[in-house]
Amino acid sequence: MTKLDYIPTPLDFAQKYLNRLDIPCVYQEELFRRELNTAKLDGLFIELGYYIGNTATSLCNTKKDMILYSFDHWKGLESFVVPNSKKGACRWRGELPKIHENVRLVIGDVQDTLEIFLNHHNKPIAFANFDMDGNSDYFVFCKLAEMNRLKKGTVFNISHALKLYEEKIYTSIYDKFIEFVEKYNVKFKYFAFGDVHLALIIDEDI
Repeated sequence: MTKLDYIPTPLDFAQKYLNRLDIPCVYQEELFRRELNTAKLDGLFIELGYYIGNTATSLCNTKKDMILYSFDHWKGLESFVVPNSKKGACRWRGELPKIHENVRLVIGDVQDTLEIFLNHHNKPIAFANFDMDGNSDYFVFCKLAEMNRLKKGTVFNISHALKLYEEKIYTSIYDKFIEFVEKYNVKFKYFAFGDVHLALIIDEDI
């Protein structure tokens, strides 16, 4: 299912799309706090898709002792969940946006930079925020699994798990996550939902 014929609220999404109501619906700031408090692995904190840094700044302000590695190329998204969107949206021109002091940028196509980065940082993923175009997120899901970086306790924030367009739901990143789950038989649990973000934790090493 990729779209629903109603205007959803977060609780609608939890009930009709996730088929459950037992995960709490919270504000974005509270969601980030819960995610980062849940991410207890001695591992890496990464973000896929920095853009202008709003989410990265919120995350770093929530967990002040965290170093967040943020991947982006600023060339714009390759694909979209929303019809009529143009390739290259979210492209950044000119100087890079202001960067929080706890952020370390990894610049370039994630398909080129991720494996190199992981070879230089031999730790599991404690927390990952996914906020790219779906296909790129799927590449990262699979690469992290192939390189044995997803462990019991890894926390994911699926950004834009829910998007609206003409009162329909489009769920590119979430759909790619479910495709990844089915490919690798991933065991996980949802534990919170806020705005368009979905929080989950990996239940078994992948």
